[in-house]
Amino acid sequence: MRFEQDFIEKVRDANNIVDIIGQHTDLKGRGHQFMGLCPFPDHKEKSPSFSVSESKQLYHCFGCKKSGNVFTFLEIFNGLNFMEGIEFLARRAGIPIPEPSEKPGVTRDDKTQLYKVNKYAAAYFHRQLVNISETHPVRAYLAKRGITAETIDAMKLGYADESWNNLVDFFSAKNVPLALAEKLGLIRSRNTQGHYDLFRERLMFPIFSAHEDVVGFGGRIINPEHSPKYLNSPESPVFYKGSTFYGLNLTAKHIRAKDSVIVVEGYMDFIALYMAGIDNVVATLGTAMTENHARLLKKYTSRVICMFDGDKAGKIAAERSLKPLFSEGLCPLTVFLPDGLDPDDFIKQRGTETLQNLVNDAPELFMLVVSSWLEDFKYTAHEKMEFMERVSEYMNIISDKSLKALYVKHLAKRLSEDESWVRGQLKPVAKPELAPKAVPVKVETAQSAEVIEVPFVKVRLKGLPKDETYILGAAVNSIELLTKIDQSAVIKEFSSQYLAQLLSMVVERYRQNPNDFDKLAAFVVGRVEDPEELSGLFKFWTLEGAESETLKVIESCIKRVQTRNLKRQSEIIAGQLLDPHNSKTMEKLEQLMNINKHRIQINKSVKGEP
Repeated sequence: MRFEQDFIEKVRDANNIVDIIGQHTDLKGRGHQFMGLCPFPDHKEKSPSFSVSESKQLYHCFGCKKSGNVFTFLEIFNGLNFMEGIEFLARRAGIPIPEPSEKPGVTRDDKTQLYKVNKYAAAYFHRQLVNISETHPVRAYLAKRGITAETIDAMKLGYADESWNNLVDFFSAKNVPLALAEKLGLIRSRNTQGHYDLFRERLMFPIFSAHEDVVGFGGRIINPEHSPKYLNSPESPVFYKGSTFYGLNLTAKHIRAKDSVIVVEGYMDFIALYMAGIDNVVATLGTAMTENHARLLKKYTSRVICMFDGDKAGKIAAERSLKPLFSEGLCPLTVFLPDGLDPDDFIKQRGTETLQNLVNDAPELFMLVVSSWLEDFKYTAHEKMEFMERVSEYMNIISDKSLKALYVKHLAKRLSEDESWVRGQLKPVAKPELAPKAVPVKVETAQSAEVIEVPFVKVRLKGLPKDETYILGAAVNSIELLTKIDQSAVIKEFSSQYLAQLLSMVVERYRQNPNDFDKLAAFVVGRVEDPEELSGLFKFWTLEGAESETLKVIESCIKRVQTRNLKRQSEIIAGQLLDPHNSKTMEKLEQLMNINKHRIQINKSVKGEP
């Protein structure tokens, strides 16, 4: 669903960017300007270069050049897309989220209540673990696995004791509806005899969403005589194992920073890597990789390294993960751990550096799968045909033509056949459906005297005229500059229709709400793909007494845009003069002379000549 603009503005106004970013770095300052160390993990610095403007609700790092508003910060730091960011901030501010037009079985309010119940349960389990005696078996298990108090706190690990109804009693004391707890699988009904706890005598792993909501739990047995070894929450309106990763709430920012993710198979594998400093990691929840998993990973990175045990079960799991990853255009790499070691044992025996080297040198999963299929291969015609039928199931999913061509070349070499023969065994790939067209927005530019329709998309500033980009940025720098830009009518002389459209929206929003001028900067940043391209103006936004310098720069930019537009017009008229059927030669010549005269005047003005 899409949110109305009024709702988006309401959510943005209710969340101060200083408070949001201040949770991740210490911000200090005065008035509306704050400075601190850059919170992004790919930028390590010792001196503060990260600036946050409270009045404009923007951030900018003078070191790594990242810029944006509260939504772009959540996207880069937490991996939330725009819609998810709105929902996260709405819940944070206690603003009810509108329901979609269709009537779902579970409303957003229902989900909010379920999240609260899970949050209560997570706090209960965590308190149980923190307060447990030092001689308790769960303490011995944690010590054996090397799990520290810092890890327990960071991941909010907990403990469910052996009682059958302590959690039920806790919910009752908190006036939590037991029907909601039952829907989440935390407790179960005994028909007419009340309820009992599902998780008992287990180390508890709360599972968080990227929004930091507790969506479910995993529990590991402490007494080896009990079973099953791991028990997960059943699926519920807020928990789907096939589209959830453990630990993503902690590692999303590191995955984005390193542009790679390591996927392991369980809670303890995740914790082992995370404690060893390998922080771009997530874990599946006892399920095979799904297309939903792959789609979620793709939001953060295209480089996926799957880490499996080197036994038969691990190789089967690796092969099964190929299709969903290929379906999302990902080309996965793989690490098979040797000698039956899990990540924790491997790190303890061979060290973190050795494991990191394996990750760095990880081969493509498809190549490993192909090699396993060709073990004991006799290379008969019948075997080759069977092999190609098997491999086609995977090759036909690959949408990247270049990657597919490389695989065809590799297979041809392995089978000692021509590439054309291999290609002929593959069925054509079905073309994906085209994305729906964007809603058109009308805007007038210098390229045409007529009104043209431009689909509104996020504008990519890189490559667009620098002077036009600076004018856009200056328009949200001060009311004086915005007024000057509006009065100059330079918008109609822009060569970029997208910049003209965005600047027109800025001017119109200011006309409608002059008191909301400070919101325009965040509005612009939210509508460009690369806000760092506006960074040249941030130095003016953050330095006092720079107004006169900014004004000179923008006056020069306006004149350059006008000069460029006049040049385009003169070229058009010159082309018309060459038309033998043109009956208005003298009129066109006069227009051309006036345009060139105007161009000379502007050029002299730009250069500071009289």
